Amino acid sequence: MAWSVTSTPCVTVHTTLVRQGQIDYRVQFTDAGALKMSDLVFFNTAASSNIVKTQALMLANTLDSIFTNTYLAVYQTGCDQDKSVAAMVTTMVVANNTVENLCDTIVECYNIT
Repeated sequence: MAWSVTSTPCVTVHTTLVRQGQIDYRVQFTDAGALKMSDLVFFNTAASSNIVKTQALMLANTLDSIFTNTYLAVYQTGCDQDKSVAAMVTTMVVANNTVENLCDTIVECYNIT
């Protein structure tokens, strides 16, 4: 999926990451999709991979809760909380993956409308 202001999932992911303090609110939406995971607050480049994974897991669980409870997103067929969180973590622990990549993972797991 292309990072687009007309995409509800993209706007939702961006808004959620800004509200969670992962992306500085001054970063323009159009630029946010290209941000790397290593640019987000949770990703400590000086930390061990286990610590990064733990931080990603905590953020992924928070995102899952926000998507399902605030935005009333439902899981895509074949997905549940465990699979969705695991998929997000897998994307989030790769330093060069982008916010757009994370959004793609989220779209595979959730129906956000």
